[in-house]
Amino acid sequence: ANNWVAVWQGDGLTAMGDTDIVAAHRVGLGWSTPVTVNPAANLDTGDDNTPAIATDRAGNWLVVWSSNQKGSGDPSTDYDLFASRSTDL
Repeated sequence: ANNWVAVWQGDGLTAMGDTDIVAAHRVGLGWSTPVTVNPAANLDTGDDNTPAIATDRAGNWLVVWSSNQKGSGDPSTDYDLFASRSTDL
C-alpha cells in the first residue's frame, strides 16, 4: 500500500545506554518519529543488533534482531533472536 518502514541499530537511545533497534515509517514526504522496536528497550541493558525487516504487503511488518539481553533468571550473555510485529502500518 505504498508504505515504507526503515529499521536500524542505534546507540544511547534510551536511559540504559545500550544498543537498540529503532524503526520509523514514511509519513507523507517525511518520516515518523523513530521508536524502539523492543518493548523492553527502556529496561534492558543488552545490545540489540543486526535487524532485518519483512512485510506481506498487507500492512503487516516483522522485525527480527539478535540481542544479548538477559532473560529472567538467565545468567548467560549469548546472543538470541527476538522479533516484533506491527499490523497497523
